[in-house]
Amino acid sequence: MRGLNFISLAIFLVLTTLQEAWSHGDQPLSKIAIHKATVDLNHDAYVKASPTVLGLKEQTTEWVTLEYSSPKPSADDWIGVFSPANFNASTCPQEKPTVHPPLLCSAPIKYQFANYSSPKYKDTGKGYLKLQLINQRSDFSFELFSGGLSNPKLVAISNQVAFANPNAPVYPRLAQGKQWNEMTVTWTSGYGINEAGPFVEWGPKGGDQVRSPAGTLTFDRNSMCGAPARTVGWRDPGFIHTSFLKELWPNAAYTYKLGHKLFNGTYVWSRQYQFRASPYPGQNSLQRVVIFGDMGKDEADGSNEYNNYQRGSLNTTRELITDLKNIDLVLHIGDICYANGYISQWDQFTAQVEPIASTVPYMIASGNHERDWPGTGSFYGNTDSGGECGVLAETMFYVPAENRAKFWYSTDYGMFRFCIADTEHDWREGTEQYKFIEHCLASVDRQKQPWLIFLAHRVLGYSSGSSYADEGSFEEPMGRESLQKLWQKYKVDIAVSVVVFDEAHNIDNGCIEALSVSVRRQTLEGARRNLNKMRQEIEKFKATDAGRLRAEYNRLVEGLAQRGNLPFTDNWLSNPALPDDILKEAVPGNIRRAEHFLHVLRRLVQYLEGRLETDNVEKEGPVGFVASINTHAGIDQKTLKFCYDRLHSLMLTLEITDTDEFLHIQTICDFATLVGTYTRGFSIIIEPFDERMPHIPDPVLQLSCHDASLAIKPVFDRFQSVVITSGTLSPIDLYPRLLNFHPVVSRSFTMSLTRDCICPMVLTRGSDQLPVSTKFDMRSDLGVVRNYGRLLLEMASVVPDGIEIMQHKLVFIETQDVVETTLALDNYRKACDCGRGAIFFSVARGKVAEGIDFDRHYGSVGTWDS
Repeated sequence: MRGLNFISLAIFLVLTTLQEAWSHGDQPLSKIAIHKATVDLNHDAYVKASPTVLGLKEQTTEWVTLEYSSPKPSADDWIGVFSPANFNASTCPQEKPTVHPPLLCSAPIKYQFANYSSPKYKDTGKGYLKLQLINQRSDFSFELFSGGLSNPKLVAISNQVAFANPNAPVYPRLAQGKQWNEMTVTWTSGYGINEAGPFVEWGPKGGDQVRSPAGTLTFDRNSMCGAPARTVGWRDPGFIHTSFLKELWPNAAYTYKLGHKLFNGTYVWSRQYQFRASPYPGQNSLQRVVIFGDMGKDEADGSNEYNNYQRGSLNTTRELITDLKNIDLVLHIGDICYANGYISQWDQFTAQVEPIASTVPYMIASGNHERDWPGTGSFYGNTDSGGECGVLAETMFYVPAENRAKFWYSTDYGMFRFCIADTEHDWREGTEQYKFIEHCLASVDRQKQPWLIFLAHRVLGYSSGSSYADEGSFEEPMGRESLQKLWQKYKVDIAVSVVVFDEAHNIDNGCIEALSVSVRRQTLEGARRNLNKMRQEIEKFKATDAGRLRAEYNRLVEGLAQRGNLPFTDNWLSNPALPDDILKEAVPGNIRRAEHFLHVLRRLVQYLEGRLETDNVEKEGPVGFVASINTHAGIDQKTLKFCYDRLHSLMLTLEITDTDEFLHIQTICDFATLVGTYTRGFSIIIEPFDERMPHIPDPVLQLSCHDASLAIKPVFDRFQSVVITSGTLSPIDLYPRLLNFHPVVSRSFTMSLTRDCICPMVLTRGSDQLPVSTKFDMRSDLGVVRNYGRLLLEMASVVPDGIEIMQHKLVFIETQDVVETTLALDNYRKACDCGRGAIFFSVARGKVAEGIDFDRHYGSVGTWDS
């Protein structure tokens, strides 16, 4: 493995956690059917909040304690935080019909279930809760609802709580200006230009201070493009101010504070902050840059959380704050806070990153959750922005773009030139953005700035994400095709030369699974159907477009690496286990013609069908198995190793888009290529029965990989730098040995939790003193099984909302099927959200246990068996 060359600089890539099953679901506030809310006030119910005045010492964040009671408590009761505190019908848009005044017209800024901190709330009707509030330019009230999130009924309203000065200047965000020696400061306040004049007082640390005026922006509900941003998600954003601090000395330390001069002559100040000016272009000094995307926001009090994975957002933020002295520049490349049209979340995000953004430049890029909305100029016509259509991102943060609505720009930082693109606008060749990208890459002086970095939000090189695989792709369609030649022409350092494996704690198993193939009778039957369908397609093309088949034949004569309009990277990435030397060879003559290739595959299928006709378990190595194929089917090793790519070429030629339909023949070609390519690290095992049903014939032929390094080696060879990250890479020194590489940099970080939520209990024996163990030789022991059952029943009886399994709790199980498991996870969450309660069985160290964060009410109790 070749790492980045650390001459006088360092780059740290910080990746936030993206979970497979719940990666891009609903914004949590959208789960609340606030438009269905009805008023059912109960005089015996109450909510009391204290303290009533916040920020007496100029704090911008404070904790509030709630005490509440309901005479008819339920597991789905919840507390909503509303700001402004007045939420009656007069605050509703006029075009919205009122049915049951007072009507709730805006979603709460956060919510939490009433039993979150009070497990016995359902029995006693009393509870308490601690919530964290930030200064958001208005007062707050807290409401108790029954009926769950889908049918809310307002039961009780609290007293009002407010910050001492709700209009105070808060949450400064630094950003690079259009010149390298310029820094911008953006902040939020409640003061419009008709009330006060905004400015920044700044200067060298310990030196004279000067004042620079600030411009002011805001927007109204009509600036939004649709719901929920224009309806229930709307909240007044206040005023956003930006000041430009110019002619800074390279690397010098400066202090600054935000100010507003009221028209009565008095001043309102923020506390003092400090930053270090940027180095001049080409300055040879230590320059440390953090690059990440999709971080989002989270609530320290455990309230509404986006997609059940944003706990990583707080952890990432804490780590950045802890290591801030070693960070010079932050680039957050799209999907900033996942507000998705709920405007209040932007304030909460700027408050979360304030310790970082107020100290070092915090540069952002546009993502789909900031920009995309139909009919607004975004390249993709989805609704991911929730109606924001880029307005919030363009206003809340400054970027040195020529036009805020065209969110692409360049910025220089010492030895770096960053070219930041906007993936939500068209960048294909000939477009305005394409011309900008080429100019940005071409205009840099590589003698002064040897590090040329291209950044954009969407996947440009390769991704194994299911959203791309479902479309038969592994990247954004217009990404690599339009930009790769620019990256290569201008020798971009980071764009296609770095690959990142995030959440890679199971990377060794993943590599082994990637090179392991199972073939059953159903697979072979499906392969025969696929071959018949392809034969029909070939005959059709012979009659209508024979030239296409001849052109493919000529390409194959030239070799895999010179396939006309098929990019080299497509071929390489389609089968990452294919060594480079094979790509330089010509395809064997016996499979160049399409009909000949299908005939070879029929013989291979017939051979495999014969091997499955066995009554005994058989094990064989690749060399002996290939020799047997050659003897009985007349297919040599070289022909086998080219099967996958030959099929890939034929499917493209035949314009087959529904790749799922041809999954069976692809599996056969996978098997053929792997068994023909590798002579070591594999075994072929044939089993006549499934061990779970030994009396029912169900033969399976398995090509089992035993060496994880085989799958990862082409990645190390192809890319200049490979980054492997995970929260549970332990022990960290084991993975280089498993994957056979030498790490250039290896670092571990401590993990912090938002609250004390783990109470470990080690159980080794049951009440009958028999062991509780998953050792292989004890798994079938009835005493062990009985003790596990008793343990589960006892836990179910003490966890809230359940007495016995199946009576009050639903049971869900992780299976080998990804779709089944995803559905089980989704229904498990629904059962927990509605108060029914559920139990989820997952495999220890499996995909669910390692990849999903069962926090809060989703993981009241967990057991781990080893």
